[in-house]
Amino acid sequence: MSKGNNIILSGVVDISSAESIYGEFEKLLSNGGDITIKCDEVDRVDTSIMQIVLAAKVSLEEHHCKLIWDSPSEAMLNTVRLLGTKDFLECNNA
Repeated sequence: MSKGNNIILSGVVDISSAESIYGEFEKLLSNGGDITIKCDEVDRVDTSIMQIVLAAKVSLEEHHCKLIWDSPSEAMLNTVRLLGTKDFLECNNA
């Protein structure tokens, strides 16, 4: 779910929700500006979602904007670490 230039992820975030999350990112990217991911209630996230997050980060950088992490859950942090994307995603909590 998105609100403002925020995207809210919670629960199990996997391929079954990838299409709607992709659509939310596309909408927010077209709005312009930074995007904040609020993901403190994520229980599990799979690589399909992380691919979308990585693509959004690339698009944001092309427009000189940022991806901002708001209180990532331990599950999200573990996934970022396991995939080796901590530095690229600038998820310094991981």
